[in-house]
Amino acid sequence: NRVLVPSLFGFQLLTDLLVFALLGGLASPLGPVFGAVFVSTMPEWLADFDAYREAIIGVLLILAVVYTPGGLVQIVRVVRRWIRARWYTGRRAEPMPERDVALSDLVTLKASTSNDSGALQVRSMSKSFGGLKALTNIDLDIAPGEIVALIGPNGAGKTTLVNCLTGLDTVDEGSILVSGRSVDQLRADQRSGDARLVRTFQTPRVLPDLSVVDNVLVGLHPTACESMWRSVLYGA
Repeated sequence: NRVLVPSLFGFQLLTDLLVFALLGGLASPLGPVFGAVFVSTMPEWLADFDAYREAIIGVLLILAVVYTPGGLVQIVRVVRRWIRARWYTGRRAEPMPERDVALSDLVTLKASTSNDSGALQVRSMSKSFGGLKALTNIDLDIAPGEIVALIGPNGAGKTTLVNCLTGLDTVDEGSILVSGRSVDQLRADQRSGDARLVRTFQTPRVLPDLSVVDNVLVGLHPTACESMWRSVLYGA
């Protein structure tokens, strides 16, 4: 409109902004832009049906909400996945060599080839929530390649221990060392990136709009480095 005054923000403009966002898609910053371009160009390609413009927009909005909640951005993603799938159709990866190795052999191999970079040590760690002592003087040593299970009844402090190790909760006393280096002052994101101290949660949180490969790639976010513009454009 090239003009910005309070009187413009009436019911019609606010409705148009809502239509732009819903038709384009709220999952990406480019979604409302696509919606605005689509709706703004409608008078050009619907010149013969200008009297029914509002009704057509209403029908399209209902169809978009019911069948494509992600808007035009979702349609673009579906087309992109189809092209990607067609591109990889018929291309077969080289088969992995067959190996008869037991899990115990793999653990032993990892332990024998690893250095102290994976060692985890906990010394006299305590954590309280008000008057409730969740952890008291916990000592823990995990060697490289070692698999350790934490077992206990509800309320024993298993989740609190994992949260303290990964930085989601702060400890009241004690220290946590990875490869001999203290990580007590590091945030959760720094522990996952610098010390490779990460966790998974009990309930899976799969992103339904992403493929299996993309869901797995989400785990690379501590080591990924993307610019703002690349993230915005890739989201389209």
